[in-house]
Amino acid sequence: MSTVGAMNPSTIVIQLQPLTQTATVTSSSVPVRIQHVAGVSPLQRTHLFLRGQPKALGTVQIMIGVLTFLFGILFIGYEPFFFINTGVSFWGSLIYIAAGSLSIAAENKINSPPALCLVRASLGMNIFSAIAAGISIIVHSMDLGFGSIYHYWAKPYYSYNHWNIFLRISGVLLVFAILEFFISISLSVFACKVACCCKPKIPVNSSPLIQHPPAEMPPQYIQCPQEVPEPCFQHPPAEAPPAYTEGK
Repeated sequence: MSTVGAMNPSTIVIQLQPLTQTATVTSSSVPVRIQHVAGVSPLQRTHLFLRGQPKALGTVQIMIGVLTFLFGILFIGYEPFFFINTGVSFWGSLIYIAAGSLSIAAENKINSPPALCLVRASLGMNIFSAIAAGISIIVHSMDLGFGSIYHYWAKPYYSYNHWNIFLRISGVLLVFAILEFFISISLSVFACKVACCCKPKIPVNSSPLIQHPPAEMPPQYIQCPQEVPEPCFQHPPAEAPPAYTEGK
């Protein structure tokens, strides 16, 4: 829209008013982008480890390790047994004790910053403990399976009663190895859920995106000088005066 006004005889002022578009912003028309990510903090993830009862199972692991070590000392000198020749009752029992100690320490320090590191260390040791328990199961099974052959070969040195006692102790160690294997697998699963499978996620909340209407531009004034032509006056021709004649 434009308006024209005469300021003086030689100046014309034109006022330009551009068309403005008014946008109404309401709560329903405002685009809002919000992203919700279901994340779990590291402290909450470490509490998942408590579902596996690490302190109770860790105590059982330590007891199994101590008993296995003591029975291994009792069998020193009896060469016909595989678990004595391989030494699995010694280095295996040390792994059991280490895995149980780390599991107990992880539960005791569950609310402290190094809790996640202890859970990861417990995961690694329980994996080694499961491997050692698997080897012990194989070795003790071989001892029980080939017991009659050992007894025939070692008959001059050991009586039947002594040999029967040794086989029973080997059967008890086999039960301990099977129990240790399943305990290690169970603790490894719960520790893996905390340390490996549940990565931390950072929730992102984007701020609302609001479209603002364009600001109204102020009116612009343009001064256009214009020369006004001088008026021209045309006078009608004057009538000829009457002629007077002098009469004689």
